[in-house]
Amino acid sequence: MCGRPWAFVQQEISCLSSNTVSNNYYLATTGLSELWDTQDGVLLLGPWCTTDKANIEILKGVQSALAPSPWKPAGKIEAATDYCQSVYEQLLPALQARLNAVHGVDYPEKYWRILVGPWLLHYVGVLYDRYARVQHALKTFPDLHTNVLPAGKCRLATLDIYDYFDKISGPDADRYNLRILSLVCAELCHSYPVEGDYALKEKPRKHSTNWKHRLYNWTLRLPEAFSNSGLVLSNMVHLRPHEALLLQLRAGLGGLRFINFERGLDSPAPAYSDELREGIRLDAPEGGGFLSLLYGSIPHAMPMSYLENFNALRQRSASVKNTRGVRMVGSSEGWCLNEGFKFFAARAAADGALTAEFQHGGGYEILRNSTIETICKEKDLMYTWGQKEREKDRPLPSPHLSRLMDT
Repeated sequence: MCGRPWAFVQQEISCLSSNTVSNNYYLATTGLSELWDTQDGVLLLGPWCTTDKANIEILKGVQSALAPSPWKPAGKIEAATDYCQSVYEQLLPALQARLNAVHGVDYPEKYWRILVGPWLLHYVGVLYDRYARVQHALKTFPDLHTNVLPAGKCRLATLDIYDYFDKISGPDADRYNLRILSLVCAELCHSYPVEGDYALKEKPRKHSTNWKHRLYNWTLRLPEAFSNSGLVLSNMVHLRPHEALLLQLRAGLGGLRFINFERGLDSPAPAYSDELREGIRLDAPEGGGFLSLLYGSIPHAMPMSYLENFNALRQRSASVKNTRGVRMVGSSEGWCLNEGFKFFAARAAADGALTAEFQHGGGYEILRNSTIETICKEKDLMYTWGQKEREKDRPLPSPHLSRLMDT
């Protein structure tokens, strides 16, 4: 849900009042224009509604406007980020207890922070953004009407976090976001939504690995026969195969190990378990509002990799390598999207290993608010491309940038 068609965005109504335009707008929450009611005019919740050229053509003959953003001035974004971070920190220990109970385990908070934290923090922010946008639109136009899906069609569970990110921001994001916004509108627009049973065809994104990656993973395993090092690196995205092998040779026997993991399970999605999901339900704070919506939606939104597929992924990770003797585990790409690595790293961290993040992009310490960077900073060590903002930061040359220097 991104992108701004600037010719149309000029119609943004940040300074318009309900006296200058129709107050009985239809609220278009996504770019699925086949759901729009254009009779009384269309209020677009955001610029993502017009990323399709066909939608712009539809709006040419219709009274329409773009809803004012709730994030102006920009300081509101920082305040919202701080709020979502505090909600995340409150939720994590509560979910730790529930997840341990339903799976019959006793893992520390650090385990679940590594495994579930990236999804949880991102989901809190996504839901809060959608909630604030609809709430702000209703303040300007209290008589809005819109379409929502039936509650039974609003399950948000994905196969894993990789599938979640694909659904929330990939090519078919409108369909998944319609589910989220249906929950939001049902909470905020009690008397206005019109329920409609629309067919939403969604497929989980497959974890494809081409032959080059398989060969790379196989070559990295060769030196493992001669090494049981406690320093484990995984999914180091900027290291080429020969560079990784050279680094292992330079480190000497037992110096370090490379273990690459597949992102998830290439298998059919398991059966959705109402019993497991009810087991992680938390008591929502009194007073309703955003927190009530958030607490109520988490059981239906948590990826299957942490519930229905938890035991299968945990066993698969254990079969790849045990964590005995691992003193530090690090990655430049696996901490967010790679469920296989996260299961291994979470188990190693629970056994006392240090966690290390290796910078894999150029936005570190540049973006004011970034979910991924927040997750990066939760690690015990952070190897950066030169920044040393905190005691745990360790500046280290980037192999990617070093190659550019020689061109």
